[in-house]
Amino acid sequence: MFTTEALTTFIISVLALQLSPGPDMMLVLARGISHGTRTALLVVTGIVIISGFIQILCLALGMAGLIKAHPAVMDVLRYLGAGYLFYIGIKMIASSISKKNFQKGEVSLTAINAIKEGMINNFSNPKVLLFMLAFLPQFVNPHYGKIALQLTVLGLIQKLMAFIILSAIAFASAWVGKIFLRYPAALVWQQRFTGLIMVLLALRLVTMGSMS
Repeated sequence: MFTTEALTTFIISVLALQLSPGPDMMLVLARGISHGTRTALLVVTGIVIISGFIQILCLALGMAGLIKAHPAVMDVLRYLGAGYLFYIGIKMIASSISKKNFQKGEVSLTAINAIKEGMINNFSNPKVLLFMLAFLPQFVNPHYGKIALQLTVLGLIQKLMAFIILSAIAFASAWVGKIFLRYPAALVWQQRFTGLIMVLLALRLVTMGSMS
């Protein structure tokens, strides 16, 4: 279905995307440190499985063509993603200031909310959408079979790699979280730092259009 060269290039590109710090990685790190492995993996589930399924479905149904025909759609997604990142960042900073949260060492987060948080965070992430809807179709060759099938296979490869990498980060961050439990003040400052990073990422997304 794909040439060895094309598939190798695709995998390297996906690996670079997944290993570069971004909203998804920061969210998994934050939840793993403050809430542990289970919550971090639930966030990964929302990021990869729920959001990923929707993205692959949209891709196969022609979302790439829609964005190509109407570039403004990407701007809308970019602003929505920036708004959500800003909200998460401010929420983290605000919760870290609360004395109650300081004493407890973490902010309550249900399983459903963890999955929903990961899903929204990923689905509104322009970097992921740009890769899925603009870059990924470049590896499709009409001579190698049905385009929808090729897009689905490429999307599944990308999401499988994302699941492995983010799950590893979830386990590692949970281990770091055990250290933070010994030093509650460090956890509070970690939440503030992560919240600040989220806010800065949101501002970067807003200005990205004017810089391009």
